[in-house]
Amino acid sequence: MSIPSAGPSEYHLPPQRPGTVTAAAVILFVSAGLGFLVCCALGVIAGEADVDLGGLLTLLLLFVLATAAFNVWLGYYILQGRNWARITTIVICSISIATGLIGFAMAPSDGILGGCIGLILNGVVIGLLSGREATIYFRPIRR
Repeated sequence: MSIPSAGPSEYHLPPQRPGTVTAAAVILFVSAGLGFLVCCALGVIAGEADVDLGGLLTLLLLFVLATAAFNVWLGYYILQGRNWARITTIVICSISIATGLIGFAMAPSDGILGGCIGLILNGVVIGLLSGREATIYFRPIRR
């Protein structure tokens, strides 16, 4: 007796995760780690200098920590192949580029090195997640 073979539509394997997707997630993880380190360093510096962290600075540190946690969350789901995480990351990186360019237009000399690095990394992440291989990887499996 022979066992009927299943057609390719029943047992379609998802494509292997491309290196571009992994690289984009790694960039998100590294930027989250750097954000966390910056918050820790500012907290230590403020503590050693016996400086009261004002409400605005505390709010800024909390925002950076929340952004770092959000990057880790998005990176995790990008590695899982979730298309919504890919789209969300592309939108957020685009918004970051737009606000960074506005910041450069308003105050071109303030934080130029960090701003340029941020613009470049956001552009790289968009490029990595928009490429052909990434698009195929995130394409839903139709059965």
